[in-house]
Amino acid sequence: MLGGCLYQLVAANRVALLKMNPLLAPLTECFRRICAPLIEAGFLEIVEGDAAMGEALCHHPLTQHIHITGSHHTYNRLVWGETAAEQAIRKARQQRKLTKPVTAELGNVTPLLMVPGEWTAAELLYQARQVASALVHNASFNCIGAQILVTAAGWPQREAFLNALKAQLREMPPRPAYYPGAIARYRSFVADYPQATALSPAVEGTIPWTLIEGLTPAANPRIFQEEVFCGLLAEVQLPVNDAAAFLAAAVPFVNERLWGTLGCSVMIDPRTEASHTEVLEQAIAQLRYGSIAINAWVSLAYGLGCTPWGAFPGHTPAAIGSGVGVVHNSFLFDYPEKAVIRVPFRLPVTPPWFYGHRTLTRLAQAVMAIYAGGNPLAWLSLLTAAMQG
Repeated sequence: MLGGCLYQLVAANRVALLKMNPLLAPLTECFRRICAPLIEAGFLEIVEGDAAMGEALCHHPLTQHIHITGSHHTYNRLVWGETAAEQAIRKARQQRKLTKPVTAELGNVTPLLMVPGEWTAAELLYQARQVASALVHNASFNCIGAQILVTAAGWPQREAFLNALKAQLREMPPRPAYYPGAIARYRSFVADYPQATALSPAVEGTIPWTLIEGLTPAANPRIFQEEVFCGLLAEVQLPVNDAAAFLAAAVPFVNERLWGTLGCSVMIDPRTEASHTEVLEQAIAQLRYGSIAINAWVSLAYGLGCTPWGAFPGHTPAAIGSGVGVVHNSFLFDYPEKAVIRVPFRLPVTPPWFYGHRTLTRLAQAVMAIYAGGNPLAWLSLLTAAMQG
C-alpha cells in the first residue's frame, strides 16, 4: 500500500496518490504524519474514499498509471468492467474498460511445504507455532495468510506435528472477523468440508481457528482455487515418505493445483537440507512464486521492504492471477523473477511475526528509533527486546 506509493516515487519517477481502503481509514492520519515531507513537497497525497471514488480516480485524465492491491475480482471489475459471471465471455470481446497501465498485487492460496525429516521436540513445537502464527496474524485477513499445509503421508512425525499445531491454535483466542463477508465465507467453506475442526471457542463476531486434516490432491478443489481469507487452514498429505519424493511431488502440486503465485514457504530441518541440497535447490528453482521463504512465513519477504514483492512473472490482463509488476524492490532490479529468503530452521530468539511475542511493542519502537535517528543506543534496545521476546 504505502510501500507501493514510495516505489512509484523512486523507481518510476511519478507523483502518487494513495486511496485508502475504507477498512484501513484509521491509518490515514498516521501515514500522513510519516509522509509529511513528501506531501508538503507535492509528491504524494493520501485520501479516503469508497470504490466509486477509486474508480473515478483511475479514470481521471491526470492519472497515468494505477497500482492495485486487493482481489483479482476488483481488478477484473475495474479493468474489464465485468462481474465474475461475465468473465467467461471476455475472450469474445477483449475490450478493456480501463486501458491505462495497471500493475497489481492480488493475493494467493498460500502453501507451506513441510519437508519430512527427524525433528527434535523443540523444533517441532517451534514450527507448529510458526504455522499457527501465519494463520492467525491479522485474524488471517492477509493476502499471504497460511491456507494450505502440505505434508508427507508417510512422515513419522506428521501426527505429532498436527497435534502440536492444534494445541497452539487452541491457546490463541479468536479475533474479530472485521472483514466484510468473512463469516459467511467461512461457513460456506466449512459446509463444503464437513471434516473441518474448530479449535477455538465460538464467540460472536469472530471466526474460530479451524483445521481441515487429511485432504488429498484429489479432494474437493475449491480450497485449492479460492482464497479463504479467514482463519481456516487445510492440510493436504501427499502419498510419499521421504524428503526427495516429497519435494518432487509438492512442487508440481502447488504450481499446478493452487491458485496464485505470490508467495510460498518451505520448512526443512538442517540435517535434511544437508543431505538433499541439490534437490532443495532444484525445487526452489522450479517453484513458480514471486517470493519463497525457507524456514519462515513468506510474509517476511514483504516485511523486509528491500526484496521485490509481487506475483511470479507471466500473468496477463486477461488472466491476471496474483497480479503483475512488483513493489518494494529497493535494489531496483529491472526484471525480478522471484525473491528467496533463507532463515535458520529454529532461531535463538522469538521472531517478531510469531504469535505471543512478549516485547513486540518495544521491538517496534527500537526499529523505528534506528530508522528515524540512527541512535546507537537504539540497537541496544533492539537487542534487549529481541532477547526477551
